[in-house]
Amino acid sequence: MSMEDQWPGEDVSASPEADPWPGTETKRSKRRAQAKVKRSESAPAVGGEIIVRPIDGDTARLSSGRNLRVWGIDAPELKQQGWDRAGQPVPIGQQSRNALMGVVSPETIIGQPVGDSYGRAVAPLTNDGLDVGNGMVRQGNALAAPTYLAADPQRQFEYMQAERLARLNGLGIHDTKFQAPQDYRRDPLPAPSRETVAQWWDTPTPLAGMRSEDEQQFLQLINDPKVPAVDVAKFSQAHGFVTDPADVEKARAQIEKTGIAATTSYQNYVRPLTDSGDGATGAATRGLGSGVLASGLDEAGAVVDTLGGTEGRESVFNSDRRLADIWSNNQQQNASILGFDDYAHPYAQTGGELVGGLLVPFGARAKTVAELARVGAAYGGATGFLGTDGSASERALGAAVGVPLGAALGVAGGKALEYAAPYVKKAAGKVLGRAAENAGEVAGGDNVQSVADDAAGVRVPDRIDTDGRSMGMAAEPEPSISQEARKPDYLFRDRPQPIDQPLSEAQRAALTRDIQPRDLVPLPSNEVRSADELAAIDAGRYAPAKIPDPRAELTRQTVRTWSGAEVLKVGPIDLVGWVRLRGGLADQGGELSAMGMNNAARRGMDFVGQEARFGPLVSESGAKLDDAAHAAWEAGYFPDHTERPTVNEFLDALRDTYDGHSRRYLPEDFAEVDRYANSVEERNAAQQARFEGDGKVWEDRSVAAGPDAPFAPP
Repeated sequence: MSMEDQWPGEDVSASPEADPWPGTETKRSKRRAQAKVKRSESAPAVGGEIIVRPIDGDTARLSSGRNLRVWGIDAPELKQQGWDRAGQPVPIGQQSRNALMGVVSPETIIGQPVGDSYGRAVAPLTNDGLDVGNGMVRQGNALAAPTYLAADPQRQFEYMQAERLARLNGLGIHDTKFQAPQDYRRDPLPAPSRETVAQWWDTPTPLAGMRSEDEQQFLQLINDPKVPAVDVAKFSQAHGFVTDPADVEKARAQIEKTGIAATTSYQNYVRPLTDSGDGATGAATRGLGSGVLASGLDEAGAVVDTLGGTEGRESVFNSDRRLADIWSNNQQQNASILGFDDYAHPYAQTGGELVGGLLVPFGARAKTVAELARVGAAYGGATGFLGTDGSASERALGAAVGVPLGAALGVAGGKALEYAAPYVKKAAGKVLGRAAENAGEVAGGDNVQSVADDAAGVRVPDRIDTDGRSMGMAAEPEPSISQEARKPDYLFRDRPQPIDQPLSEAQRAALTRDIQPRDLVPLPSNEVRSADELAAIDAGRYAPAKIPDPRAELTRQTVRTWSGAEVLKVGPIDLVGWVRLRGGLADQGGELSAMGMNNAARRGMDFVGQEARFGPLVSESGAKLDDAAHAAWEAGYFPDHTERPTVNEFLDALRDTYDGHSRRYLPEDFAEVDRYANSVEERNAAQQARFEGDGKVWEDRSVAAGPDAPFAPP
């Protein structure tokens, strides 16, 4: 059915009324919330009405002609725009309206109204059993409105968590620069057709995707020892994440010990946790996977997430960031979910991990003590490496500790299972025997005992004691877990044998009995029979060498400057050129002037042609140094930094690049720079050889080029 057929007979020309649903709680918003609570007692009735068509991302037209506001969300206005990383406008208001159009229909269930907003009923919507408002927020098509959800704490938590995860994964409007809807309604910013000022991409909080104001307040609560840890946990619950009070106490002890307060890089202090909503069952399942993967579930799962295997996650298909950044983002989200399992469902998670860990030696068919020790050591080393957070050296130390522990636990666990197996089998036999006996009584006759014996997997003794106990019989003992399996006896002479076992004379004779002379391939000759044959072999070996052209190794591209102009660029763009393309830097404190940097084009360096047309290096309207350092790290000019560089590190790298000493390039340009340098070296060597010789340079085509080639023929 087409979209027009699904929404028949409705005029969409009417635009929604302004509705200031704020995303943050201010005095004005509190007064509006109180007024809305008062009006909720006389909320407009919507019984018997159906949704006809969405008006924008949070408002729909009803069959009566009135509008309905979706409870708890605030979507961009229909004409509102955002800007992508390239500075191009994105119609986020229309995208939000289209998203709502895709999840509601005339069959959508309208919940009990909770109030009214400018004459519109405010109510939750449910479609196919799913909360429409939560889905809009989770896909990044709307923001949560926590002020209006205060009466329903669980829904408030779910909506705020959905917004946090959408922002963390860069979904919908969170993949653009946009003005908050309530700010847009009050004072809309202009939407330029192209980028006219330098815009630096400001990524959200590095830890949990919180709103910036929530993050700052959360940090203040962590750093204030007078605030009880339980109050910090309550704040977290109201803002869409979970905090373990024990982590808060540990963080404050660390702050008191080191004197370093928690900042935006506070992942070493308190890690916000994510509730996946599947309870103890989900925690046990993830624990099982973590046990099988030696505590590497978050890393392995991040690979699947990065490749687009999980809906609602950042992946290579919906993000233009570097692969390592996407994987790291997903790994941290997985670790946050596992951390919540450990906090809320520790027994379920631990039980799953134990079962998963015990499956490893059985999957490897380990039975003897040595086999159990080897498998346990490998598993312990992997667990120590993957389960340790930190640098490679810290993980290696964790692996070294895990190897002996894994070996000991592998042997102990295997032997414990071996000793417990008979008792488990006996208990299972009794249970199955009683079940079979009950079934036999229903069927009647003398088959009760045989059915029970068959179900329990036991043998019936030949005779029974007078007291009813069975007498022991000689039987084949059950194989031990630590006992080598007995190899079967081969009864036939012509059986397979190892490939490295030498053949007997009789076997060789049998194999060569039917070989004919014509079956043998003649051996190639290695003899040169004449001088003419030798000359023919060397024909074309030496040829005039071609002087390499280093510029042929460079790529040609058209780049867009900060003002929107297009410039032809040959070769890679270093850090200075990248800054010029984005409108330059503000000379804060005279740092750039003190280092001798100005807007004049650099001379005497490779790849600096057309640089003056890129834009200014120093500009009053340029970016701040801190923002530029963050953006340069995100762009990839600091691949050796796991965290964003400091302002001093950024300035040092900029000065080195400006002076031409250790210039900063993107990692994908390293190969091109190396090819260019090698080509220059080869050209200089060829010109030197031509100058020293007779004006000709030869190359030997019979061997790979090396230090001795090209050279004159003998």
